[in-house]
Amino acid sequence: MRNKLGRLRKIERDSPVALKDRMLRILPFLTLAFLAVSSLHAQETVLRAGHQVQLRIANVPASEQSQINGLYHIDDDGKVKIPHLGNQPAAGLTPSKLANQMEAAFRNAGIFSRPVIIASTSATDERRKVSVSGEVGRVGLVPFSDGLRVSEAITAAGGYSDFSRGEIRLTRAGEPYKLSRKQISADPKTDIVLEPGDALEVR
Repeated sequence: MRNKLGRLRKIERDSPVALKDRMLRILPFLTLAFLAVSSLHAQETVLRAGHQVQLRIANVPASEQSQINGLYHIDDDGKVKIPHLGNQPAAGLTPSKLANQMEAAFRNAGIFSRPVIIASTSATDERRKVSVSGEVGRVGLVPFSDGLRVSEAITAAGGYSDFSRGEIRLTRAGEPYKLSRKQISADPKTDIVLEPGDALEVR
């Protein structure tokens, strides 16, 4: 009788339904492991204000995954706003260090006991975009095209907000340049042609 029950349990464990159920349970971890290994082969970008970072979380309820997984923008203060955690420092970190920091934050807050997070960003995409932040309609990255000017990038980001003083700070290769809305309106020649990777901050 004992041998018969053992054979029945083995058949149940090896049934297609049981195997499919086990595969569905481990699939998220296999996916995250693949992403983690892949990211090790590419030099990580140091995150800064204006960057966007993609977050994926596993080992938490599915409803929480759908709430947290997504694309996040790093604001002017170098922080990202994460569900349950609020603003988290991101600028100056690599994506993997940001992921480790967030895992620890979730654990320390008693929200999730063993979260697994993958953070990633595309350096290639960033090089072909311009960052626009500050007092504009939509803070974020604007697709770069040849001949793109300061005023056009600001327009693509939703234009000046009602609180803007019309001051513009252009950062290129670490060097800051001061411009203004009034100056560009008076002299179109000051409407500088942008380069990939430039960052605009509107005040």
